[in-house]
Amino acid sequence: MNYRLATKGGTDIDDIIDDITSALLKIKSFAAGYYVNINKVVLMGYSAGGQLALSYAYKHFAESPVTPV
Repeated sequence: MNYRLATKGGTDIDDIIDDITSALLKIKSFAAGYYVNINKVVLMGYSAGGQLALSYAYKHFAESPVTPV
């Protein structure tokens, strides 16, 4: 998955977090179509992507559609 860049007066961190949640929901739905049960996922990235992965896993752990590890 990729992420939008934050812009002044436009996209902010909440929008980016929503994008991650949407992507995880899509991945979970896609996997279910193949009868694969996804309970946990690894979120990772390089540089800003790594920071977003860690921020999401720590701050949005309880509301994530799958468990980030």
